[in-house]
Amino acid sequence: MLERCIDLCKAFSTDRIRCFDFWRLDDPKPYRAAINDKLREAARTCAQHNLILLLENEMACNTGSGREAAETLAAIAEPNFMLNWDPGNSATFPDDTPYPDDYKLLPKHRIGHCHCKDTIRKPDGKAEWAPVGGGMIDWVGQFRALQHDGYHYAVSLETHWHGGKPEPGSSMSVGEASSRISMKGLKRRWPKPASTAEETREDVGLKSIRGAGQQPLGHFRAEVRGRSKHRLDVRVGRVAIHIDAAHAYLLSSSARSQRLKHISVGLVFRAL
Repeated sequence: MLERCIDLCKAFSTDRIRCFDFWRLDDPKPYRAAINDKLREAARTCAQHNLILLLENEMACNTGSGREAAETLAAIAEPNFMLNWDPGNSATFPDDTPYPDDYKLLPKHRIGHCHCKDTIRKPDGKAEWAPVGGGMIDWVGQFRALQHDGYHYAVSLETHWHGGKPEPGSSMSVGEASSRISMKGLKRRWPKPASTAEETREDVGLKSIRGAGQQPLGHFRAEVRGRSKHRLDVRVGRVAIHIDAAHAYLLSSSARSQRLKHISVGLVFRAL
């Protein structure tokens, strides 16, 4: 599977592969060293192709929270082994505060991708997905910290929350309605330099690519950067957006001249 993902990276001109570290065990401690060996081996294989291996903290796997991610990164020193930081996943653990508590523990130079969604914690302690800005995660603080710490990779909107309601009479799906709400929440919390406030106004986003690259809605212009069956790259002002079947990727204005290449290829390690 890893070899196939490496081939896909070359085909899509991206430089990183996302992975998970086995389905979560009741007590992973006796197996942690063996799990780390597998991750280390995979990272070294990726390094031979100048690729980055991203481990996502995923609550269903053995590195779930930010605290656990910090421990895994400390144990695996390969420089091309980085974290796909997902505060929403970390927030599903009881008493976990992804930002600022967990984030403080992470080596900032080893965060290679970031997933954006939100989480609420019910009175019984169980977690549920929420639109960005409608949950417990301090995304304003998290975005500012990433900016302050020199983060310059992509942020991916994960559309796990499906509570949006399409406008009456529209052909919009629940998924699209939910994604619009979450994208709106993300953009409201994204740091906006005063000099580019007009170019990053609220109507920049999913509206600009409705119709898969056709003339965008509204009073702004979008430039189609690339298109295939499953993806669409557009640019609106200084904001670059990549859309595929599941995610919207935002690049900062400082990366506006770069090719959109931060596309994650999924990889799951499973015990045989």
